[in-house]
Amino acid sequence: MSVAIWILSLLLIAEFVASPIHLWNGRNMHFFTDFTGLSQSTGRNVCAPAMLVGAALMTAGLASRPMSIAGAAIIACVCTVFLVRLAAPGRRDALGIFAYLVFWALAVAL
Repeated sequence: MSVAIWILSLLLIAEFVASPIHLWNGRNMHFFTDFTGLSQSTGRNVCAPAMLVGAALMTAGLASRPMSIAGAAIIACVCTVFLVRLAAPGRRDALGIFAYLVFWALAVAL
């Protein structure tokens, strides 16, 4: 079981460390604004820090289970917000929905 926890954690950590960096440097900002309908400042000042805190807690959670649960909860919440926003007419993107469903499922599985 601990091997599965490590694998799931590392996958989430990798995604949710890289994702805020790409939002801050603007690389994925156009996808964020197009698919979520949220402003760039919301992406930079709310979503990116939340993702990074979730990843940091997941990293610390490799040593302390309660931190991992808190990090997974944050990541699941971020994914839920993105999925709700992606479900709106005109913003539906199959790849984005699939990706955030996978990340949500990984976070919930932890």
